[in-house]
Amino acid sequence: GPDSGPDCERVARLEEENSSLRELVEDLRAALQSSDARCLALQVGLWKSQASTHEMERGGPEAAVRELRQAQGALAAAEARAGRLRRGQAEVRRRAEEARQVVLRSLHRVRELEALARQVPGLQRWVRRLEAELQRYRSEDSQLPTPQLASPEPGDKSNEPEDAGTRDPDPTPEGAWQSDSSSGSRALDEVDEQLFRSVEGQAASDKEEEEEEKWREEQKMPAAEAKTLLARLSSCRGRCDDQTAEKLMTYFGHFGGADHACTLGELEACVAMLVEQLRTQGCGGRTLGTSGEEAELQQKVEENEHLRLELQMVETERVRLSLLEEKLVDVLQLLQRLRDLNISKRALGKILLSTLDAFKDPTHVGRPSPAAILDALHQALAACQLLRRQPSAPASAAAALANPLLVSC
Repeated sequence: GPDSGPDCERVARLEEENSSLRELVEDLRAALQSSDARCLALQVGLWKSQASTHEMERGGPEAAVRELRQAQGALAAAEARAGRLRRGQAEVRRRAEEARQVVLRSLHRVRELEALARQVPGLQRWVRRLEAELQRYRSEDSQLPTPQLASPEPGDKSNEPEDAGTRDPDPTPEGAWQSDSSSGSRALDEVDEQLFRSVEGQAASDKEEEEEEKWREEQKMPAAEAKTLLARLSSCRGRCDDQTAEKLMTYFGHFGGADHACTLGELEACVAMLVEQLRTQGCGGRTLGTSGEEAELQQKVEENEHLRLELQMVETERVRLSLLEEKLVDVLQLLQRLRDLNISKRALGKILLSTLDAFKDPTHVGRPSPAAILDALHQALAACQLLRRQPSAPASAAAALANPLLVSC
C-alpha cells in the first residue's frame, strides 16, 4: 500500500548509495594499488641510487687517482717530446749558422783572392821586364868581341885548377834555360796534381803544408849555392865592368827563383862561363863580393823567389776556390730544385744533419775540408726521392738558377 511506496524508494536510494559507495571503494582500491606500485618503484630507485652512491664512494677516488696519474704521464711524455724538438731545432739552427759562416768565409776568401788575382798582371809584367833585361844582357854579351888570350900571370895560375874543375869545355846557358823551363813545367804539373788530389778529398791540408815547406827548403838550396860561388869569385883583383857585375847578379837572381829549380852543375857552368868572359875581357882584378853588391844580390834573390812563390800560391788557391765555388753552386741548384718541389723543412734539415753527422764519425781523421762536406751534401741531395720522381726541374727553378746573384745570397 502507501507504506510500501516510501520503503521502495528508500531501498532504491540505499541501493544507489551502496552502488556508488562500491564504485568509490573500487576507485580507492585502484588508487591505493597504483600508489603502492609507485611507492615500490620509488623505493627500488632509492635502493639503486644508494647502491651506486656507496659504490662511487668506494671506487671513485681510486679511479680519479688512476686517471690523474695517466694524465700526468701523458703530460710528462709530451713535455719530453717538446724538449727534444726544441733541442733539435736549436741544433739545426746552430749547424745552419755554422754552414752560413763557412759559406761567408769562403766568399770573403774568394773576394780576397780576386783582389790578389788583379795584382797578377803587374807581377807578370815585372817578370817579363826582368826576362827582357836578361835577354838584353845576353845579347850584349854575345855581341862583345872576344880578344886574344894573353899569357896568364903567376897570380892567375893558382886559380886555374879551381876554375877548371867547375868549368865545362863549351857552356851553353840556352840549354840550361831550356832544362830550367822544363823543370819549372814539371813543378807546375806536380802542383796541379796536388791541387786536384786535395779537391777530391784524397790529401789532407797538413800534408800539403808539409810538402810546401819541403819545397821551400829545396828552393833555398840554389840560393845558398849561389852565395858560395859568389864568395869563390871574390878573389878577382881586376876592375870589372858594372854592366857585367849587374849581369852576374841577374843570372843569380834568375836561377834562385821559385820557378827555376836548376841543378848545381848548371849553375856552376853558367858562373864559370861568366868568369871566363870576365877574364878574356881583362876584368879579372876587382873584388866582386863587396858588401853592397852581396846585399843587393841577396835582396834580388829573395824578392824574386818570394814573388814567384806568391804568384804560384795565388794561382793554386784561385783554382781551388773556383772548384769549391762550382761545387757550392751545384749544391745551391739542388736546394733550389728541392724547394720548387715543395720539400719539407724537416726532411731538408734531416739531410743536412745526417751529412754533418757523417763527418763526426771517429773514423774521420782531422777536421773535414769544406770541399768534402759540400761533396757529401751534394751526393745526399742528389739521392733525394723527390729528385728521382721529378728528374727534370721546373721552369721556375731554371729561371731562379739563372740569377747571377745566387752565390752572394
